[in-house]
Amino acid sequence: MKRRMQEMGEKLAESERFQEALLQMKPQKSLWGILGIFLFFFLPEIMTALWQEPMVLWLSNEMMHTQNTLLQWFLSFAKEGIEAGVSWFNIALGVLFLWWSLKD
Repeated sequence: MKRRMQEMGEKLAESERFQEALLQMKPQKSLWGILGIFLFFFLPEIMTALWQEPMVLWLSNEMMHTQNTLLQWFLSFAKEGIEAGVSWFNIALGVLFLWWSLKD
């Protein structure tokens, strides 16, 4: 099974359609491409590191005062994510996308 998966991966890597799709996914080497990576991957982690406690308190307060169950679910989900702290996976992914966009 492992050998079969490896063969399928090699075929996929050699495929022209896969290479074209990969190039279309690549972030552009421009101000907007780099700014998009920064805003999507790094800014939320910086905000979590700086303002984690006030955001958790605000979310808890909003959850207590809202009557909408869907909004309460969304706020609890956001609160859990912020309480978890900084996501090193998200930062690493952002670094990889920056490296990929600046490569070449």
